[in-house]
Amino acid sequence: MANGYHSRSPEEFREYVKSLNKDSRTKSWRNVLIFIDILLLLLVLYMASKKINPSVNINYKSSSRITVNSLQLNFTKSNTAPLDSVGYFLFVSNKSKTEKLFGRDLKISLQVKSETGKECFTKNFLFTEKKINPGISENFSFFFEKIPELDLPDECKSVYKKPAFPRTIDTIFKKKYRIDTILFIEERNGEKKELVLTDDNW
Repeated sequence: MANGYHSRSPEEFREYVKSLNKDSRTKSWRNVLIFIDILLLLLVLYMASKKINPSVNINYKSSSRITVNSLQLNFTKSNTAPLDSVGYFLFVSNKSKTEKLFGRDLKISLQVKSETGKECFTKNFLFTEKKINPGISENFSFFFEKIPELDLPDECKSVYKKPAFPRTIDTIFKKKYRIDTILFIEERNGEKKELVLTDDNW
């Protein structure tokens, strides 16, 4: 017979079968432990990558794009902000072949609006001037405290996204307005451009 089994008494045969089952269980547990070790290793690598490179936590839903002084701009919301705050990253890419400065003489403001044009929130920001080399992309972060939902006009409350379940009277009967976040960039010559992140929420 295969597996090294030769004629044995019934008692010896039962002991032989028990040893085979024992080996099978040992292999199963060993496989489970290896799987758990792999999961833990992946978790450690993920946490390390978050620490080394915070950009992995950026929500990649991006705004529209504009060009200012040969620099391409767009922004996106960050997932790294504390629960009572909101954060965004402005990405500035130098597509030219010469070094560019960004941040000098620029007025930058962020506005949260409902789809009907209701202003929910406005805040001005100042960015530290940066030199951006050709072919390089830099990012600027800006964070601010959330306005409590109860302090917002009805059209703006949708910025606090409600979960689909459990459904409540609020989610069933109240009209929901799309909320857009707009970043205005005003240059020294008075020219004003805007970046729009549609259907945003806190």
